[in-house]
Amino acid sequence: MKGEQIVFADPDREYLSFLEGMVVPEFETQAEIILISDFSYFQKYTNVLEKEVLLFVWKSWGKELLLQTENNNIFLVGDKEEGEKFPVLTKSWDERKIREKIWKELKRIRREKTKKRQKTKTMLVYSPIGGSGVSSVAWESAQYLSERGKSVFFLGADTWQDYRRWVGQSLDKKAEEFFMTKQTYEFSEWKQWIRHEKIDVLPPFSHAYTCLDITYEFFREIEKEVKKTEKYDWIVVETDHVYHENLTGWMADAEKIMIVIRRGEKWKQILPVMKNSISMSPREKFCFLYNFCQDINAQEKQAKRWGWDAEVFLKQHAGTEQEWKEWRNTLGEILDE
Repeated sequence: MKGEQIVFADPDREYLSFLEGMVVPEFETQAEIILISDFSYFQKYTNVLEKEVLLFVWKSWGKELLLQTENNNIFLVGDKEEGEKFPVLTKSWDERKIREKIWKELKRIRREKTKKRQKTKTMLVYSPIGGSGVSSVAWESAQYLSERGKSVFFLGADTWQDYRRWVGQSLDKKAEEFFMTKQTYEFSEWKQWIRHEKIDVLPPFSHAYTCLDITYEFFREIEKEVKKTEKYDWIVVETDHVYHENLTGWMADAEKIMIVIRRGEKWKQILPVMKNSISMSPREKFCFLYNFCQDINAQEKQAKRWGWDAEVFLKQHAGTEQEWKEWRNTLGEILDE
């Protein structure tokens, strides 16, 4: 999806080269990227500037433009934060901080473009056995939706919160103490700890959350608070493997449920129990993903015998990019997104 433009206008060619190498690649599939180093060209460009353009411009070039127009998508670039009247992106920021800023503003523009917002949908990704690929399926699903221009919040409700391998950081001590002691979790009170990149994500705890006296119901409350904001198109949840009352209630309310199944001896015993325990109604609400398949034709025949015909079969992919590309294509058809 390339409905927006991101423009960097600056006479400093070295800084533009830094942006081109360290920042631009992350957004090339998201928006049209334009780099401008010539002031006369920049002046011509601003004559046809549209409000949906996200513009980061050198302060001496952009101040007059900001004074002439009311445009919340224009940000000045300066050497340091100087207490300017207008928003400033400083050249001292590293690439990660710049990317976070761009993602935040790009998602804001997309929200503003949507005049009639549909209600936020929840996707649960579940498997009764660990190691089936729930974390990868949940994370890749969230990434796909983001690439399609959707605003996504990722919530890791698995005991070990395996998505930490992609996030790379845990909640700080202050945040953990907040969640351990609070009885209610209003979004405004904890949004400061959300990490903003392609998707918004609450970083994992430093321990298994059960060690912090946090229950599974905590994640349900967080999901409800996120929905209230109406900021997101999708909430993608990596669920725990334990099948309990809180999870069944969550499944009943969710708009989409991914069931990840993996070949192996354990599954011969588990599948009949699952079929007797989980009501697959309405059927279109559920998507079955058979992971780590050696013989897809044989696996498909077995799935049909169970009455759980799968939408997706993945080979022993070891997380290869090609396999996940195929998964994303199928996911688009499943979600009609």
